[in-house]
Parts: sequence; structure tokens; C-alpha cells
Amino acid sequence: MSADSGRCTVLVLEDPSSAFDTVDHQILMNRLQDLIGLSGPVLQWFSSYLIGRSFSVSANNIMSEPASLQCGVPQSSVLGPLLLLLYVLPQGQIIQQFSDASYHLFADDLQLFCSFKPSETHKLSSLINCLSLIKQWFSDNSLQLNLISLFLCTVQSL
Repeated sequence: MSADSGRCTVLVLEDPSSAFDTVDHQILMNRLQDLIGLSGPVLQWFSSYLIGRSFSVSANNIMSEPASLQCGVPQSSVLGPLLLLLYVLPQGQIIQQFSDASYHLFADDLQLFCSFKPSETHKLSSLINCLSLIKQWFSDNSLQLNLISLFLCTVQSL
């Protein structure tokens, strides 16, 4: 729609590396408590669900010793994607500080975009500042960020 109205759009696709595997359990437990207000037995249930898990590998009918999982949420579970969404939810608060940036969040993928008239390129600095804060947030929350950006611009002839 922006292109049809002669606006430029920058789209940044955020793809965290191994997001399900790198979720910090303590940060997630704090989010469950602070963002949702879980406490008592319910919070303890989530703690028992996440903390103390282990894995082992089997190859040629030989099983490795179990290794403790220090981070991550189960990907093949119903709760895994929901817990990951709660983990990355604070990104929305960062983006909302920048009126020129909009976003869509789905599981471990984020689409960050900014549309502007060709004469409003200053709006790109807002998007760049937003990305800088998001990169820092990723670092602070034990996640690694992969970015793909697309720039779409249509100029209408007079």
C-alpha cells in the first residue's frame, strides 16, 4: 500500500539464531512473574517444566551420558512458542518508543518496518536507532540476532 501511494518502505526481518535453544531460564521466569503476574505453585510448575531438563544422543545403538540443558524451551511442545513470545515481548516496548517504526511479531520472527515519503529520509535514523536498541536488547537477553533488510521505494512520475 505504501508503494502504491509513492512512499518508500524499509523492512527489517529479524531472525534470532537458535532462539528456542538459547532462552535464559531465569530471565524467562522473571518475565512470567513480572509481565504476567504468575506466582506460587503456577510459577513453580513453570520452573519445574523448564529447569533441570537434560538430553542425550543415540548413534549406532550407543547412548551418550545425559547432559544438562542450562537454557532453552522445548520446541515441539505447545508451550514452547508461547514461552518464546513472552521472552521476546519486551522488544515491542523498545519499538513503541519510535513513532516512525512499526512491527509484527510471530514466535521467533519479527518484521520491523518504516514507511516514509522520499522527502522524509530522516525517518530512517529513527529506525536505525531502534535497531541499535534491539541489538543491545538481544545481547542482554542471551540471543543472537540475524538481520535481513529490504528497501522498497517507488517514485511516482509527475
